[in-house]
Amino acid sequence: MTPIAAERIVRSSLRAVLDGPGTIETRLASVIERLQSLPAAARRRITAPLKMRLKRVLRRKTAVVKAASPVSDSIRRELKRRVDADGMAFFEERQDRTLLAGFSFQEGDDRIDYSLRNKVRSLINNGNLNRKPGTAA
Repeated sequence: MTPIAAERIVRSSLRAVLDGPGTIETRLASVIERLQSLPAAARRRITAPLKMRLKRVLRRKTAVVKAASPVSDSIRRELKRRVDADGMAFFEERQDRTLLAGFSFQEGDDRIDYSLRNKVRSLINNGNLNRKPGTAA
């Protein structure tokens, strides 16, 4: 198999997973089934770059909300509305007690952080906690 043919298979597989009909699970199963029909040597040449690219694309297509406690229904609805409007493929909700309070929302490479941990870090990094009371900034 030539490098050009391998690249074409990788691209068409990515398109099939991301834009094909059905759920993501059925699309992945279909691509895996097609790849299994290739000889082992050709399959190895395709799976490594496909895995790397698929990981990168799916990371950009995933929105994750991390919260110290369960997110309220109103916040969850608003975040899902934003995720749908921006064309994200996946929405994950995780609990992270290290945030102390509040939540962090990551959509692709963009992050919004409304956590208490982030506020404390900002205060420390800006030096506001190191000044003595009554001194000028």
